[in-house]
Amino acid sequence: MRKGAILIMTLAVVMIVIGAVFVYKSYSSNTGVVNFKAADGSLANISAAYLTFETISVYSGNSKWTNYSTGNVTLNILGRTASNPSPIITLILGAQAYSMFRVSIKNVTIVYSGKAIGMKVTSSFAYVEYLLNITPGSTSTVVFEFNLQTDIDITTQEFTPTIYGVTS
Repeated sequence: MRKGAILIMTLAVVMIVIGAVFVYKSYSSNTGVVNFKAADGSLANISAAYLTFETISVYSGNSKWTNYSTGNVTLNILGRTASNPSPIITLILGAQAYSMFRVSIKNVTIVYSGKAIGMKVTSSFAYVEYLLNITPGSTSTVVFEFNLQTDIDITTQEFTPTIYGVTS
């Protein structure tokens, strides 16, 4: 009786492992991981630029936008470059081609000459056309490069979000 119980337990464990491997293979064979990040260079008299990202949207081959919440992550992107960008969110996306990306920015605060200034965001989205092919099991990084020198108007205290470049 004891040998029978051990055999049944062993078979159960083997079946669970096989099932887990099957689910993993099935899942990873149709998706890829994409790390979304943001960057910008330095600006005179500005010591910080905090952007609150609300959503990342991707436009896929099936002609529709899919929105992903970032959880309202706030990042200081000032002085970050394509080689050391700030992470926004990591997503698992279906294996296919994506041709456009949209970033929703909720709030912007800059530190100008030592004073924090809440900027009026003139457009809640920044769009960029960029072809990204996700292959099964792949990992990609997409860096949205802003140009705060032209996005920020200190006089009117306005921020107009524009993505000037994308690297991956």
